[in-house]
Amino acid sequence: MKTVQDISTRTEFPIRTATNTEMLYSDSAHVKVKLTAPVLNQYIGDNPRIVMPKGVHVSFYNDSLIVTTDLTSDSAVRKEKSKVMEAYRHVIVINRKGETLHTEKLIWDEQKRIIYTDVHVLITTANDEILEGEGMEANEDFTKYKIKKPHGDHPVDEDDKKSEP
Repeated sequence: MKTVQDISTRTEFPIRTATNTEMLYSDSAHVKVKLTAPVLNQYIGDNPRIVMPKGVHVSFYNDSLIVTTDLTSDSAVRKEKSKVMEAYRHVIVINRKGETLHTEKLIWDEQKRIIYTDVHVLITTANDEILEGEGMEANEDFTKYKIKKPHGDHPVDEDDKKSEP
């Protein structure tokens, strides 16, 4: 009976639920992004959104249809009006250079073509360097990034030290 009461007090239900979903985003007839999710719930109304409660995998493509970046997370929400996707829990981004980003929350702004967060980030470079900080902003393919508040030990190149005044 409690389950029935809980369901009947809900004010919003998905208008569509799909499993093993694949969505393609294109620009000028070129595929730019492929999004796959095991479960996808679509909501309409004042706050139209797509909720992916069981995880998401997003692949970003270049003009030659080569994957440049992969993003995965345990859950995600895509806000339809703002064209922003928020990924949550165990968010991992890997680019073609072999750099890997780990965080618990990441926002992908489709229109600005950037990814960013204001929470802790850990980036492992292709040379096994570890960069940490609070907050980060990067281009969509995660080839150029800036950690907002870096912290931790960071190696200093001896050649850079020699060029200091």
